[in-house]
Amino acid sequence: MKLVSTPDLDHQYQVVRADGLPDVPLTLFANDLLKSLSPSSVPIYMREVLAAFIWAQRDDIVLRNRWSLFGPPPEVRNVLREYLIVAAKCKLTTRADRLGVKVTYVCQTSETGINIRILLAALRRFYDYLILSDGYRHANPLLQEQMDQIRADLRNGYRQAVRAAEGRDPMPSVSGVDPPFGIRLSANFFRCVDREWIPRTIDDPDFPHLVYSAGKDYGWGLRELCVVRMLFESGARISEILALTALDWSGSQFMNQFEAQNKGSFGIRTKRLVVSSATAKLCRRYFDNDAEGRHAHDRRGLTLNDLAKLDGRLWRRFHCSSRNAELP
Repeated sequence: MKLVSTPDLDHQYQVVRADGLPDVPLTLFANDLLKSLSPSSVPIYMREVLAAFIWAQRDDIVLRNRWSLFGPPPEVRNVLREYLIVAAKCKLTTRADRLGVKVTYVCQTSETGINIRILLAALRRFYDYLILSDGYRHANPLLQEQMDQIRADLRNGYRQAVRAAEGRDPMPSVSGVDPPFGIRLSANFFRCVDREWIPRTIDDPDFPHLVYSAGKDYGWGLRELCVVRMLFESGARISEILALTALDWSGSQFMNQFEAQNKGSFGIRTKRLVVSSATAKLCRRYFDNDAEGRHAHDRRGLTLNDLAKLDGRLWRRFHCSSRNAELP
């Protein structure tokens, strides 16, 4: 199975099986994710979900026991245990939590190549979607069935304790009158714990130089060098930097500050990126370069000097009608 982008159809994404036909539940789920996630996040969530489904269709133990990710909760949990141990190389420990509920703790190792948190969050959403659409007749296998009752019992006990001490019902936590409830209640059956991580290259002071040298050997141009320098200096995500436009840069008069979108901001510029003066100078060079820069591909032939002369109204019209002034 693979995820295919189909923006011209009613469904923006299609999950296509090996026989070329769409997988209906996964296709509908992928498009439902657009209601709560940005378009750039949906492929990330679906990548982890599809990897688990593809693996489950080929694993000998899963096939021998006839387990299915569409089966009852015990079957689904057995598949996920096998997947987390064998494919994801995680360490699993099953024990009772502070409330006495037996849960499975998942610890990533240095061999883990799967984003476990996204996988579990995506599968939780998947089964919630199936249940709401009558595609799954059981409780969500990623959640503890008895947690609702435990949560109700704890809150009822807290309410009775406040009544006994104060002669009234507890006030909302935001009021500050009563102490907060103080117990974090997680209904997750699989819970992530700290990953085993040994810092290596990231703490190497020569790490940026190694990256620049590798890029030079690979044949990076001005665009790639601007992107990497901004990644190191601003701490922004690669998607945020690649989405920058000339308008995002114009607020600082094309100096060393950029307005950028943030994760979950749905394109709204809510973050300010700051880079060094040397990197800003490199970006200006890339913007106006006739040989290997942006200017070489701009049909309008606009330079930074041209853009600096535009007033606010022309800026908005220019920004809406063209993407040619995008930064790397």
